[in-house]
Amino acid sequence: MKTLYSATAAARLLNINPARLQRWLNYGHFKPIYRAMLGDVEARLLTEGEIQSLKKVMDLIKGGVPVQKAFAQINSQELESTVIIDL
Repeated sequence: MKTLYSATAAARLLNINPARLQRWLNYGHFKPIYRAMLGDVEARLLTEGEIQSLKKVMDLIKGGVPVQKAFAQINSQELESTVIIDL
């Protein structure tokens, strides 16, 4: 069973302001796989692997890479390591 974290809990693990992570999610820079519906409210849930990807983004941003470019770099690296199986 995977451990899932709310955006606020993930932000605390990343040591960033939760509003910053929410902005990234709202702008579509990062799209978590899991979502939970609580009535009319949708909660985005992040896995430990997704949090590790965000840590890589944070390292790039701290190194001076603009936010959009940092996410683009991480997304392209993940796509290169993804195996696609046609059924």
